[in-house]
Amino acid sequence: GRWGKYNALDTKELLEAADRFLMDGDEARFSLVALDSETNGLDLYKSVVIGFSFAVSATQGFYVPMLCWSPDLTSLKAKKIKGVVHNVYERGCLKCWWTGKTYPEFVTPKEYQPPEFIKQYLKRWFTKVMLLAHNAPFDINQVWANFGIDLSENLFLDTALLAHIVNENTPNALKEVATEFKEELGFDPWVDANAEQKELGASIIQNGGTYNARTKHVWRAGKEPLDKYGCADTFLTYGIFEVLMQKFLEEYGEEKLPWLLSEEVMPVCREVVIPMKRRGVYIDVPYFKELREQTARVMLELEDRFLAEIPAGHLGKFSKGKSIEEEVSQGRLIKKIIELEGLKIPTKLDKKTGAYKETMAKGEIKKAYQQDPHWVWGYILGEDELRYSDERLAKLRAQLYYESTGRRYRFNLGSDAHLRWLFCDRLGMDPKSLPQTDSATKDNPIPSMAAEVLEERMLPLFPWVRSLMLYKKLSKLQGTYIEPAIELNQDGWLFMDMKQNGTISGRFSCSGGFNLQTLPKVEELDKCGKCGAKEITVKHLMPLLATITCAKCHHVEKDILCPSAIKRGFIAPPGYKIVNADYSSLEPRVFAFMSSDSKLKQVYWDNLDLYSKVYCDMMGEDYVDLKKAGRKAERDLIKPVILSIPYGSRDPQVAVLMGLKKRVKFLNKKSGRVESKEVLDVEKGKYYRDLYLSTYGDLAKYMERQELACITEGKTRTLVGRIRHFEHAPRIYKQLVKAGISIEDFLDARYSDLTKATIKVGDGILKRKQFEKLCKRFGFKVEDAIESGAWAYLRELFKKDYNGAKNTPIQGLAGHICNMGMLDTNRGYRAAGIDGWVALQIHDEILSYVRADQAEAAVPLMKRGMEENMYAKLIDIPMIADPLVADNMRDAK
Repeated sequence: GRWGKYNALDTKELLEAADRFLMDGDEARFSLVALDSETNGLDLYKSVVIGFSFAVSATQGFYVPMLCWSPDLTSLKAKKIKGVVHNVYERGCLKCWWTGKTYPEFVTPKEYQPPEFIKQYLKRWFTKVMLLAHNAPFDINQVWANFGIDLSENLFLDTALLAHIVNENTPNALKEVATEFKEELGFDPWVDANAEQKELGASIIQNGGTYNARTKHVWRAGKEPLDKYGCADTFLTYGIFEVLMQKFLEEYGEEKLPWLLSEEVMPVCREVVIPMKRRGVYIDVPYFKELREQTARVMLELEDRFLAEIPAGHLGKFSKGKSIEEEVSQGRLIKKIIELEGLKIPTKLDKKTGAYKETMAKGEIKKAYQQDPHWVWGYILGEDELRYSDERLAKLRAQLYYESTGRRYRFNLGSDAHLRWLFCDRLGMDPKSLPQTDSATKDNPIPSMAAEVLEERMLPLFPWVRSLMLYKKLSKLQGTYIEPAIELNQDGWLFMDMKQNGTISGRFSCSGGFNLQTLPKVEELDKCGKCGAKEITVKHLMPLLATITCAKCHHVEKDILCPSAIKRGFIAPPGYKIVNADYSSLEPRVFAFMSSDSKLKQVYWDNLDLYSKVYCDMMGEDYVDLKKAGRKAERDLIKPVILSIPYGSRDPQVAVLMGLKKRVKFLNKKSGRVESKEVLDVEKGKYYRDLYLSTYGDLAKYMERQELACITEGKTRTLVGRIRHFEHAPRIYKQLVKAGISIEDFLDARYSDLTKATIKVGDGILKRKQFEKLCKRFGFKVEDAIESGAWAYLRELFKKDYNGAKNTPIQGLAGHICNMGMLDTNRGYRAAGIDGWVALQIHDEILSYVRADQAEAAVPLMKRGMEENMYAKLIDIPMIADPLVADNMRDAK
């Protein structure tokens, strides 16, 4: 009865009492324990555990302090934070609670060794129980890195994964999940958490740390608030486990517990994600450094080329930022010349501080001139000439400008604001007509200046955009992949944040400072882009850029972007090989199965070309491989819509994807002439969409079933059983029914007709009252929703659900198969005594590292794991994955 809600185990006597509470001799009294760790950072191997907490119920928690913040009392200073003055200790250190020894703020596991008796308690308490943790891979790996104790086999459930399964549409951070289920918990955790975090935040700020929504320097908190914070995390974890498990059973039933606990979700967490995040991926650091230099050099050349090619008048009125003359003063230029001439700027005693400071006062310059009659001193005094050529002075000014601004020219190719000025303000392009950034609003358009927008919208009008477009593409690769690889690696290893709960479909995602999931599609350098001939010569001016010369038609295609150069930098660790496989057409295969259409399934039963088969079926022709028959254009015509139509593309989107255009005549009011222009052929888009769905009637029925489930049940399931919930579509559909408006009319209405709170669609009217009711139900402010497009905004929410109902069973099942492929590959390696592990997943590609002398033996094991796992066997279409052995990721595909 001695334990309260918050329990700090900060003496050896309390640790012994906790041991008696938890253990009965060498046996654990509690089978299920929630565990959490607090650290001085997020990076594995760079962060130390400053304390850990545990709970055996939802009402009390225990915290064991390891390192506590000790402020430097001499560093007290008044500091204004958000308009409020705080007295803060700017400096301090971490002090071991048990030994009194001090450490720098960002001490690493190599520098701090926890007391041995703490390690023994941790091992004794937690290796004989089943563990709960929220975002378990982080805590399990931190315990392993800091204490050398592997608790992955003891992990029973990650409550963050469970929260994502119960409701994939809401944040799964601990406090947010607990607040969402406050009624079931029997208390409002936000009230307690708010009080705890206010106390914690005040302590962190007083100790000179940062505390806001994005950054919390928890390790700078005082001991008492940190004790409470740590305790709360674990008893909340225990509480939401009890609530979420009940929710899971209510919706999924007991029959789905094996899927959660022993078949996929938790086995993948324990056996794939934890070791994947623990071990990282290996990179060739010297290669990336050389690639950075080469890319920077080419970007400078492209900048010069762009400014040479753009018509002079286009930038004549540009006034953003400072010019070289404004940024680099004459005085600064002279100081640089003094340095280059090997001289020193004179100094003078500051009587107030007692220190000598540099001065350019004429009296001191005159003394310097008398001691050394150098021409620079003479020039400053007006007695000599400046002996640098205009060309050399221009180069010096440019160098100084770059040092202070990070660029060589006033007009900055890397600035989207500067590019918007050029294309919209200067050249008159309508900012509202261009694709918008996420920050844009109806009244404040912010057109995107991404490379693909430049290519699609600007390049046809301005040929000089080509060098700018390539500059943007290289800049993105440089900033997104090359520089982070160099900055974030630890002795050649990158630790990426692979997430099992990062997507609503259950597929893996990656976040943090490095994300290979977003790497652009790898280039194809196997044929001429003009005539299709294979007789070509490929030359790389640098790894990221290639030139193709065709021996047949003599066409030369320059500046082909090669993202595969990034993959080339991901290599096998010393003594290992990469064993890598990519599922062949995983999603199309699952799509064919889910459609239940035998004509689509036949593609994979008979090893046909999907795009040729669909085209021939639609046109009523006997099957022929259009590629081999020299009918590539017909194949390419249908290729973009085979999955996009089942995923929700309407007639206009089909026309866009297929490139369907027509010419129409119109009266030019300015000239009074009848002219013609090219517009989207929506009617032809409708023709192809209708033809596609009539050709595959079973696919059309599948789509109808999924749409009905979305608007009536508000959910759909994958074949394995994972549920996708739809909050918006069912409620919006009810309002459409009340207004007498069909879904088809609502989806096909013009955007401009939906931008008010009361609208007419077809023969029906959606009223403001209905709009306000939906806003209230969805938690939107009415004014904000109107600003976002009113009913047009709600239509986007409807479409997201309506289309999600069709693609979730396909993408979700593909995710199940891929996840099980990784799991069975790791298990196959272990069973065969192979020194190897799955290190990375990118979309449908699985990469593993295997000891070099065992690599060939690993190939059939990976193939079997990917092609014959329990989920791959659920469908009557064969999976194909052919592993390759290589030294780098580029060559492994």
